[in-house]
Amino acid sequence: MKLKYLGLISLLSLFFSCSEENTTVFLYVENIGELKYVSSDTKNIFRIVCSTENEYLENITMTSFDKEYGTQQLFDTVLNKKNVRLDYEYDIPVFTEDSVKVRLSLRAVDCQGAEQEVAYNVTVVNPDITLKEKSGLVVYSGKSNKENAFSLLDPSSTFNSLLADSAKIDIYDYVVSDNNEALDLTWKTNTDVDFVKVNSFDYVNATSKSVSSVYNSSKKNAYVNNIQSNDIIIVGKGNSPWGVFFIANVFDVDGVDDDRYLVNYKSIK
Repeated sequence: MKLKYLGLISLLSLFFSCSEENTTVFLYVENIGELKYVSSDTKNIFRIVCSTENEYLENITMTSFDKEYGTQQLFDTVLNKKNVRLDYEYDIPVFTEDSVKVRLSLRAVDCQGAEQEVAYNVTVVNPDITLKEKSGLVVYSGKSNKENAFSLLDPSSTFNSLLADSAKIDIYDYVVSDNNEALDLTWKTNTDVDFVKVNSFDYVNATSKSVSSVYNSSKKNAYVNNIQSNDIIIVGKGNSPWGVFFIANVFDVDGVDDDRYLVNYKSIK
């Protein structure tokens, strides 16, 4: 445990959603920021602020839960103060899988037994493990009446963009021309996805670290065009990479109903 009273101001903060129950105990994390994804084997410092309307706080505890290590107590500090501000340095655990969800929970109790709990789910990503692949995904032409769009949260569940909520259309096949004999070979986004086509990228050995490095050092576009077989396309939102596509094959046949892309995808998220 690495716990300091009134230490350095947090460099990175975790956002904890407070309980709605009325209580005389007030508990939160200062400099709130939504940190949803962190790399394993790193450190994260955040400041805990707590007070009570009663005479004094008795203790603050913090636990974590994940499927690999189960429940672990990170700290249990005994107090005799009305107001407390302390810094905690959280050592991000190392997991055997490429990504694991961890639930962090804080609980403060005062001398009268009043309490407050806050918690947050964070996904820990192992930057050096080769990402798992979803293969054989099919995306049809936007000129057809078939499934031409998908969400990055579940790219294998494609859908027709004309029948879907626009807020869920992360990527869709964009209609450029009126030529009903041609696949227009262009993807666009409805949700601010950024595209980076980089065919020199090592897709076979892709890791969270390698995807992030190339994505953050490359020029990003709101679309990708002239899509061809063997293209490699990294996608993300803002400064956050989400994953990488490999275009296994492009089928541009007579008409448009069967024009399609056969793709594989490796996801960080």
